Amino acid sequence: EANQVVSCSWDRCVNIYDLRRGKRTQQLCGHGFICQQVEVDFSKQMALSSALEERLCLWDIRHGRLIRSFNNPAGHCPSGICVDWQGMRAAVGDKKGFVKFWDINLAEIVQSIDCQHETVDEDWHRMAIEAVDVDWDRGLLLTGNTSGQVQLID
Repeated sequence: EANQVVSCSWDRCVNIYDLRRGKRTQQLCGHGFICQQVEVDFSKQMALSSALEERLCLWDIRHGRLIRSFNNPAGHCPSGICVDWQGMRAAVGDKKGFVKFWDINLAEIVQSIDCQHETVDEDWHRMAIEAVDVDWDRGLLLTGNTSGQVQLID
């Protein structure tokens, strides 16, 4: 909403602030590690957050409660998130170089794309996908990795 802002932080929580009063109105805690990103739909009163752990959390921000958590495959720590709230689906980048497409209602991965950008670091580690954006209507996926590379996938 116009008078609210949502953030996530080192305290492992999603925080909702009232800008008019300059105060935190809610703190949604449920992650076990640092919360990295949160996507919000104020019309649905929902948020989806990722943290430095192998799961995502779907929140009811109206009532301040966890709706469900989504377990990512082992070792695939989620990072960048792009949500289509109307279609109730999400694209989630991870630390292994993949983007997972989730059905939010079913809490299931429906597609996984290896977005390795053809480079690895000096220790031959895969580059984490830190940024994800999707044109859901045209089926275009844009990713950015930890080395600063950007990739457009059709």
